[in-house]
Amino acid sequence: MQQDQQPSDLRIRGRVTVCFETEDQARALAAMVSALGPRLSTEIQLLYLLPGGHSPAAVLAPWLDEVSSAIRHATGADVRIRGASRSIEDLRTEFELEVNGLVFLASDPGNAGASLLASRLLVESPVETILLHGHWPEHAEDILLSVDPGPTSVAAAGIASRSAAALDATIVAIASASPRDKPLGAWRHLDQALSVARSVFDVRAYERVVQGRSRETALITACRDQQPDLLVAGLPRGGLVGEFASARIPRRLMNRAEVPMVLVNVPVRPALQRVTAAASRLFRVLPTLSTGQRAAIYSQVRRAARGDVDFLFMIIASTALAALGLRLDSAVVIIGAMLVAPLMSPIVGVGLAVAQGDARLLALSARSVARGSLFAIGASFTLGLLLPGGEVTGEMLKRANPSLLDLAVAIASGCAGAYALSRKGVSSSLPGVAIAVSLVPPLATVGVALSMREGAIASGSLLLFVVNLAAVAAASGVMFVWMGFSPEVDQIGRRRTFGKGVAGLGAMLVAVTLPLAWSAVDHDPSSGQVEVASIVGAGADALGASVVEVSASTVDGELVASAVLRSERQLGREELDRIRLALEDATGLPVVLTARVELTTTVGTAGAGVSDP
Repeated sequence: MQQDQQPSDLRIRGRVTVCFETEDQARALAAMVSALGPRLSTEIQLLYLLPGGHSPAAVLAPWLDEVSSAIRHATGADVRIRGASRSIEDLRTEFELEVNGLVFLASDPGNAGASLLASRLLVESPVETILLHGHWPEHAEDILLSVDPGPTSVAAAGIASRSAAALDATIVAIASASPRDKPLGAWRHLDQALSVARSVFDVRAYERVVQGRSRETALITACRDQQPDLLVAGLPRGGLVGEFASARIPRRLMNRAEVPMVLVNVPVRPALQRVTAAASRLFRVLPTLSTGQRAAIYSQVRRAARGDVDFLFMIIASTALAALGLRLDSAVVIIGAMLVAPLMSPIVGVGLAVAQGDARLLALSARSVARGSLFAIGASFTLGLLLPGGEVTGEMLKRANPSLLDLAVAIASGCAGAYALSRKGVSSSLPGVAIAVSLVPPLATVGVALSMREGAIASGSLLLFVVNLAAVAAASGVMFVWMGFSPEVDQIGRRRTFGKGVAGLGAMLVAVTLPLAWSAVDHDPSSGQVEVASIVGAGADALGASVVEVSASTVDGELVASAVLRSERQLGREELDRIRLALEDATGLPVVLTARVELTTTVGTAGAGVSDP
């Protein structure tokens, strides 16, 4: 029934490679290659996968000659036998040399190792690849053809048409659709995929659309209902991330659809293929966690993300330490508060929840972050009211003017925290991550600044906390996806949560990045006094003094600033002029600085300070 004419997109201009490991695989592939018709190629290479890539002559088997003779007789091609390594990397490199070629693979039902190797090669091969799972039928009545959007549909339709013509079978073409897909679009894909087959081959074809929780689930259900003699399906692949999205599909189909099947994959455009290959190699740098490891990490993060009594007590305790460190202007005390603060755990939980599409964990972690933040601000505000005095310290000023560098530190800390949490060998690095990213100290600064009625400092510190929150959650989520956490293909609800979570974290990052970028290019001091206070504070520290009060305004193009400093010695005009020059360098405006120095005297060893204005 096969006609002499062949569709141009099905003609192989390069060499055909038939890749196998066992005699059963070789015979099954030989039957399929022979059934696809003559003039498939002028040269066919039988690639015998052997440990270490030894020559087939070293393990001479009579069936090799039988297989090569059958293929030569059916196709009229020059057939050669070679040995090759079983390494994924070596095979990918060898396939890259097959310009315009075609690769045939095989896997045996029940052989997990062969199925894993074949499915990886199917996804990662740089040339058109066809995978036969199971045996090739000698006779067939129905061939189930799965049609989905993409270039693989036409290739799959061509394979199904050749097979139906050789086996005198009927094609049942289906378009699998999830509840979100439109049936009209599925019918259109069916017509487009079958147009080539109908114009070339005289085959019987029926069309229908099946639905399920996902396209993959619909296809598996159709296999169970139809019980075809052969399933032919194109592997969906689209763009840069298509390889990762489709990596699980071959293995799931082979495990759940109990019919012989042919899976087809067509590579993307060469330029995009190189980018995809580079991204694939990058994703393989990190170890992929096993199911048991992911379950253990999930349980650990979920326990740590609960906002229970212990969590709230440690929040209040760490906030008290941070507030005291801010008032004492002591970096050591603030570092201690960072080490005991538990707020990092629920933020990482947000990242894990988004990576897995887990709405319950996302709600739990978000509630814990919100409660912890409110308790921290409330505790520091109360402590600020109770403590005597009300001076702005250098440690408070450091957290009142966040920059893009703080965003970069938070992103790096989120990546490091997620990786350290996932790998027991580097879990000792978690305290360092807690110190690198500042979470509780900015909240404590907000509370203390509000108690002192320093609105600019409070708003700047709150922005720093939100920057750290968004960056740590987003970076940890990316790391968890990188290491194997993601919703399964048929988990529609989780995939929706994943999409909404990614959109939400992305919007937060954009929202916090805009003011940081604006402040990086905006040199107008009237936009806030925090920058001026920070510069004056740094200059005072260099002179051995402390800042009591700072105010600034712009008048007729000049920055008019006033400051009250406290020092144990009288500061000269030249020393104060250094602060003025620093302000001019930072703002680009002429500066008029008025400074009043309050002298303090230290009496005895108790360090009692007596002000002497």
